[in-house]
This record gives sequence, C-alpha cells and structure tokens, in this order.
Amino acid sequence: MSVVFEIPRELALWALRRAVRRALTTLVPPVETPGLDPDLARVARLFDLAGQHRQPVAVLRLGYELDALAWQAPLPDGVQAADQWLAVGADPSGPVRHVRVRTYTPAHGTPDEAALVYVHGGGFAIGSLRTHDAVCRRLAAGAGITIQSLEYRLAPEHPFPAGLTDIVAAWSVLQRRWVQRSGDPTRIGIGGDSAGGHAAATVADEAAAPTLGIDVPMPGYCWMVYPGVQVADAVATMPTILPAGALLNGPMVARFTQLHVPDAADRDAPALNPLAQPHEVLAQHPPTWLQTVRFDPLLDQGRAYAERLAAAGVEVTHDHDPAMAHGYISMTGVSPRAAAALGRGIAALRRFAAA
Repeated sequence: MSVVFEIPRELALWALRRAVRRALTTLVPPVETPGLDPDLARVARLFDLAGQHRQPVAVLRLGYELDALAWQAPLPDGVQAADQWLAVGADPSGPVRHVRVRTYTPAHGTPDEAALVYVHGGGFAIGSLRTHDAVCRRLAAGAGITIQSLEYRLAPEHPFPAGLTDIVAAWSVLQRRWVQRSGDPTRIGIGGDSAGGHAAATVADEAAAPTLGIDVPMPGYCWMVYPGVQVADAVATMPTILPAGALLNGPMVARFTQLHVPDAADRDAPALNPLAQPHEVLAQHPPTWLQTVRFDPLLDQGRAYAERLAAAGVEVTHDHDPAMAHGYISMTGVSPRAAAALGRGIAALRRFAAA
C-alpha cells in the first residue's frame, strides 16, 4: 500500500529557514579558495569548522539531514510523493528483502511518458530519502517526469556489496514494471549525485557484463552529478586532493571508502570501479549526461569517465561548472549559481524525456 508523503509548506517555516541561512552565511568569513562561488565558500567555512571527517557516522547522518533542510530553496508546488516497499529477490548479498521507494509525480508535464530512478549520494554511508526529498521534487517539477527515489542499505552496518545490490535489484524491478506499463525501455533512466552517480554507472555496467549475480536491464539513459567512479586506490590518493576549503575533501572520501569497503581486497571489484571497465562494456552504455564541478576531489574521475564513454562511442554530454563544489545540489537556497547548475541538469532530463 502506498502512503502519501507531503512536506508541509508553511511560509513561516521557510522564512525562518531562510533567516537562519542568511545569518550563518553572513556571520562567517568565506574560505579563501579562488574561483569558488562566494556563497558556497561561506558554507564551506562552516563545514571546515565542524571537522566533518572526524565525526561519528551517526553525527554525519544527522548533519546531512539538517544541511538538506537548511540550504535548499523553497519547494516547488504541486509535486505529490508516495512511499511504497518494493520486494526484491534473493541474491548473493542476502535473502528476499524490501527496498523503500518514494515516487514523485509532478502537477504539470507528462509524468507517464518518462521516469528517472534516483539514487541519493552520501558515500554509501550517509544520506536518505529525506536528505534528497527537495532535490527529487525539484527534478520532478522542472522536468515534468516521474522521479522514483531509492532507499538502500548503508555502510558501515551493511558494507559492500549490500547497498549496490539493493540499488541494482530495485532498478531491475522498477524498470520491468515501467516497460510492462509503457512498453518503452528508452524512457526510463537511472541517475543520482555522487555515490548515486556511481550507482548509475554500475547499473549500466552490470547490464552489459554482470558481476553481482543479478539480472539487470540496460537503462534508457544515465544522469550523473559529480559521480565517484573509481574506488581502487582512493584511500591512498584522495587525502592529498583538496584537503580543505571544499564541501567534500580528500579525508572525507577516504573515510567513506573505508566505511563502505572495509576489506581492501574488495576495492578492485568491477562494481566499484566503473572507470576501469573495458572498452567493450562502456560501448554498450546508454546516452549519458554527466556533470563535474571544479572544487571536487572526484573531478578527475568524472572527467576521465566522460572521456572514456565518448571514446567508446556513447552519446555523452559533459557539463562542467568552474565555480561549483561537490554537494552544491543541496544548496540551491543559498547560491543562485547552484540553482543554475541544477537547472542545467533539469534541462537534460527534459531532453531525455522528449527524445
């Protein structure tokens, strides 16, 4: 049974949140990072002061939820959301289980003609349907399509491959239901931010060359915002990249990697390293929109991945923003440039829907 989920829209609550945002982002000095969007530079200062990479996982999860509430723009009107539990079959990661899916239906547009299965970011250790609720509402309203947001098991309680197998298995069920209903597999894609972008790439890889023991249909398209696509050697290399002054830094990437894949022997697994897939696997990928941002320890990975897809003959649109930082997708309420960057992603979804 589906349960309607609707966030309250009290104007007073939004006014209070905006006031708190303005106070926090004007009382602290920005980080001194040339070229970084000034609004995000002040948020980055707050992140630095919090010392995120040293916080317990429970604190990181709570902080992520609070950030998602504090920095977002007001929610778009008319988007309906409903939760359901999706039964997925047994696989090498465990027995039959249920994955929660939140479906967003826009008030305007053609929601029955195209859909995006959305996977939230958070390094496979933090994040939830709640942290990305506003993002998914904005995508549904702006693109006029159905957004289906997935919940999945998180590390360290459930290390690799648990989270990825939840995502891959849920995608398989949702895609097949969509095809049974609409008959067009090209109209449903998969995407997300950060770890969610990684998951989208893994789904396409698994459809071409299975390694997780799950039968996976190929997405109609992939949509990725600053994805991480290479786990191997991340712990050794990331701490030297952007050590401070950004919303995500090297120590945090190293921390997430250790939480998600505690056994170093597993870090070479194909499902964790889409960037390293053979040419013949990448050549089978669907049309892809991929966004990278300058202030991101994952920038080089994302750029190289776009180049490898293009070299394999995949239709790729690589959008790069020279002033944005990793994590901007949740900060459209404090940075007009962040809102514009997400707007380009929404426009890409409209193009996929119209294709």
